Amino acid sequence: MGPLLYLFTHPSLANGLSPYLAKGRVRFESFSSADKLLSAVKSKPAFLALVDLDLPGAMETVMSLHALQPSLKPWLGLISLGEPEFTQGWSEAFWFQSPAQPQHLGSQIGLLLKLVEANGKAKNLQNRLDQEEESRLASEKQLKAFGNQLEQQVTTRTRQLALELEELKRQNSGSSQTKDLVQERLLEDLLDSLPISIYLKDPQGKVILANREFCQLLGKDKDQIFGRSFSSLLDLEAAGEDLHTDRQALETPKGLRFEETLNLKGKRLELYRGKFPFWIEGLPEAHLLGYVLEITDKKRLETKLSQTQKLEALGTMAGGIAHDFNNLLFAMILNLNLIKKANPDNPKTLAYADRTLEAGLRAKDLTKQILAFSRQQERRMEQVDVSKVLDEAYGLIRTGTEKNILIERHYRCPNPCVMGDPSQIHRVIMNLTGNAAFALKDRGGRIDLILEEWKITAQDTLAHDLKPGDYLRLAVTDNGPGIDPKIMPRIFDPFFSTKSSDEGSGLGLSVVLGILQSHKGHILCQSTLGKGTVFEVYLPLVQNDLANPPLAQVNQGEASALSQGAKILLVDDEVLVLEAMTDLLTSEGFVVSSFCDSIAALKEFLGHAFEYDLVISDQSMPHLSGLELAQALTKARKELPVILYSGFNQQLTEQSALKAGAKALLPKPIEQELLLSTIANLLPNRQQHG
Repeated sequence: MGPLLYLFTHPSLANGLSPYLAKGRVRFESFSSADKLLSAVKSKPAFLALVDLDLPGAMETVMSLHALQPSLKPWLGLISLGEPEFTQGWSEAFWFQSPAQPQHLGSQIGLLLKLVEANGKAKNLQNRLDQEEESRLASEKQLKAFGNQLEQQVTTRTRQLALELEELKRQNSGSSQTKDLVQERLLEDLLDSLPISIYLKDPQGKVILANREFCQLLGKDKDQIFGRSFSSLLDLEAAGEDLHTDRQALETPKGLRFEETLNLKGKRLELYRGKFPFWIEGLPEAHLLGYVLEITDKKRLETKLSQTQKLEALGTMAGGIAHDFNNLLFAMILNLNLIKKANPDNPKTLAYADRTLEAGLRAKDLTKQILAFSRQQERRMEQVDVSKVLDEAYGLIRTGTEKNILIERHYRCPNPCVMGDPSQIHRVIMNLTGNAAFALKDRGGRIDLILEEWKITAQDTLAHDLKPGDYLRLAVTDNGPGIDPKIMPRIFDPFFSTKSSDEGSGLGLSVVLGILQSHKGHILCQSTLGKGTVFEVYLPLVQNDLANPPLAQVNQGEASALSQGAKILLVDDEVLVLEAMTDLLTSEGFVVSSFCDSIAALKEFLGHAFEYDLVISDQSMPHLSGLELAQALTKARKELPVILYSGFNQQLTEQSALKAGAKALLPKPIEQELLLSTIANLLPNRQQHG
């Protein structure tokens, strides 16, 4: 079910908003009185209440809505001639100037819905982080209790051992077994059995007790730790900080608990530490009892969760904005073509229009890149032409790469088709190429992207990881500094990275490996210091049905004169696009019936099914999508030519368009020459019609 909107407006505005709200899957209820609106909000909260302040009781109702609890309080859309002063400081209120236009208002509500969804995701992320914080505090509480219990146990046991020591000294003065007995009892009974790192320092700061976990944390043997201070175990800065926290802990009766980052055994570790003063009866100065818990993985997961949620929200918002922009761009390009057609003898007008068209086509490419970035759909396996995915990724790669880096593409496979998820294959290409560009960022260089067919036999070394057969090999090569052989075995490990924290998450290659394994593929890496690196991706080739798709194959050019005069049913819910396409097709000699409602278009066709030569429809529409409309039309008349177009839709592929009965699938915004030549291609025998 979609989000819920409440309306307290003039009935005419509610009726006008209906198609725009339905397009965004927004459910809405309209109320005739302010009291009914207020009661509805209290019983069934909505994301937005749209109120016309000129209606009776509206002002008082808005005040009541603002005063509701946060869990019930909706966003408020207020319609009036001037912005009401009393809403200043209301974070949930938006003002729309009266009289409000349904199309503009519907667009603004759509953007607000995206904002609310992004805000909801941010709140969910905050809730998850709050839960993590609660878990951390609970763990800290448990550790504190454990530390207190441990302190009591150590105190009691130490007293017992001291008494035993005195007794042993009395019974066997000078026996060398005394020290061994005390040390063995302490180590075996108290320290080595503990699952966290524990140590004890004497008043001079030297380690006199430590368990196995603590030794493993430092990467040293016990004889390298006992009797030594931290200044000889840690680097100078870390040792100084440790001495500072020792002093703080000794001055605090309840001890000290804190998080810190240390470089140990060549690794950067996140640690949770506790330090407590430890008094031994009969001694004038306190010892220091400490414990250490490594929380590196927990911290990394928290950071990754935050980054993933932010990127998801950003991608969703970017995709929505780019999709709306695509529709406006389409209308602009169509109208520019009409301007050119209306002024064939005006060189200045033609030049201005051509320059604007060129800018529009560049904007089209930019929108395509934004939409590629924003892909967040679940994995869907289909036939993918990897050369097209590589071309799409190349635009993003080239834009984000230093100009002193040359990037070349080499296509050596005529049909580079695999079964896979295009968005995930896109991610693999972006990651591998991004790593190569990062390696060259300081010195410049060259990156080569190679697609070629590769046959694997049972005798090949690759047969250990892949079944013998035909594969597509994607090679990403660079002439950078290469990878250190010491770290080569770890490059596919999660969280391993040679980049700093602000340059990468350390998840890239591990994600690439996971994607390729889910696609029954494989990846290899070869690198030589000072010469460069090659990443080789292998994916099973499939019979390329897309090489000769059953959808219409067209040659760009002017529409055939034979197709002129044909009757076309045009369907698009965007009025600007619908009007511009109608004018363009009419100027080319076609007879056009246009509809902004897909259900109305279907009713028209069913009543005059054999009067229409061709149908052109957008994909993303309320009520019936383009696919659903094509299915209904071709069910009524099987041979009907249907052209679908779309800017970005996860469900619309060449296979799904063909299955629905469409004969052509075009990308939006459509270039005029491609549209007209597609129509001509689908109507080659116009002279025989009728």
